[in-house]
Order: sequence, then structure tokens, then C-alpha cells
Amino acid sequence: PPPKTLQSLGSVASVAPEQRLEMEFAVEELTTKMADVEKLLAEVDTNLGGEITAQKKQFAALSDQVNDAHRLAQENAKLLRDIVTPVQKLESSVQDLKQKREEDLVTVVRLEQQKVSRLEIEFIPKEMEDIRRAHREVMDRMAQASVDFERVAGSFDGVAELKNALRSLGQSVRSEVVEL
Repeated sequence: PPPKTLQSLGSVASVAPEQRLEMEFAVEELTTKMADVEKLLAEVDTNLGGEITAQKKQFAALSDQVNDAHRLAQENAKLLRDIVTPVQKLESSVQDLKQKREEDLVTVVRLEQQKVSRLEIEFIPKEMEDIRRAHREVMDRMAQASVDFERVAGSFDGVAELKNALRSLGQSVRSEVVEL
């Protein structure tokens, strides 16, 4: 059957007294249920309001945490940039040092190839003594040669006089031969 409305029921006066009692009882029951529903709605509103407030607080806290995380991420990015630059410089320095080490190793190998052996080192003082002895001998010979040269040079001084004397003697012999 279709639901009954107040208009379909007509006026209350036309309703039988037993039905009226039932209706009043139904209205009272509905009023009680409406009050219970309104209490439940108020309670739900209170609970929802509390939950909404709690969720708003939680959202605000999460929002603050997100902002803090974002700020920390920016700080970490800056710190990372600040760390990366010195690390790159350090890597460059390490590469330079490796290159220098390789160059030094090449130099060491060359020096090893050129180094003098122990026998050569022991032989050097003997050679130096031989050179000194030879130098003394040469100096002695030079001194003797200098003395001999001075004697020869002194002899040549007399040769000039002898030459002049021979010339004059030769002229006098010619003049005597011509006179004779």
C-alpha cells in the first residue's frame, strides 16, 4: 500500500478514537526517535567537529613537517653543493698528485739508470789522485821548460850580439880582401 500522509488521513477529528491513540502514540514515538536522532546528530557533529579539529591539527603538524622537510632538503642541497666543490677540487688535486708521482717515478728510473755503481765510486778517488799526480808532473815539466826557455832566450840575446859581431867581422874581411 502507498504510504499514508497526513493529508491522505484527513483531519484528526474524522479518525476513530483507537486510531487516534495509536497516532498519538506513533507521533510521540516519532518525536522521541526524532529527539534521539537529533541527539545522535549533535553527538556525531561533536565527534566530527572534534575529529575535524584533530585532523586540522594533524594536518597543520604534517604541513609544518613538510615545510621543515622542504627547508632541510634545501639546506642539504646547499650543503651538498658546498661539499661537492671541495671534493671536486680534492679529486683534481689527487689527479695532479698522481700525475706528479708518475713523473717523479720516471725521473727516479732515469736517475737509477744514470747512477754510478759502487765500483765506479771507489774508482773515482784513484782517478782523482792519478789526475793530481799527472797535473804535478805537467807542472814540474812546465817549470823545467820555463827554466830551459829562459836559458835559450838568454842564448838568443848573445846571438844578436854575435850576429852583429859577425856582420861587422864579415865587412872588415871584405874590406881587407878588397884592399888586398
